[in-house]
Amino acid sequence: DIQYLAQGFERVGYALADSKNPIKQDLTAEKDAVFYQTVRDEYDLVLGNGRYAIFFPSDVHRPCCNFETEHRVRKVVVKVATALL
Repeated sequence: DIQYLAQGFERVGYALADSKNPIKQDLTAEKDAVFYQTVRDEYDLVLGNGRYAIFFPSDVHRPCCNFETEHRVRKVVVKVATALL
C-alpha cells in the first residue's frame, strides 16, 4: 500500500509481521485485511498534510488512529500488486 495524506493528521501503528505477532483472522482474499491476536513492538508513525507511507505485505499496519484529537482527514490509498514488486 502507498498511503498519502492529502489533508489532516493521522497516527498509523506499524510492526513487522513475524512470529511475535500471531494472526487471529486472515481476510486477505475477501477484504485485503489481516487481524492479529496481539501486536508487539509496534511503532507510531504520524502522517500529516502531503506526507505518505509505503507498507509492504510483511508490515503490520493499523491506520486511521487519532492524532491528539479527532478530526477529518483526506487520504489516498494505492494498492500495488505484490507481483509488481
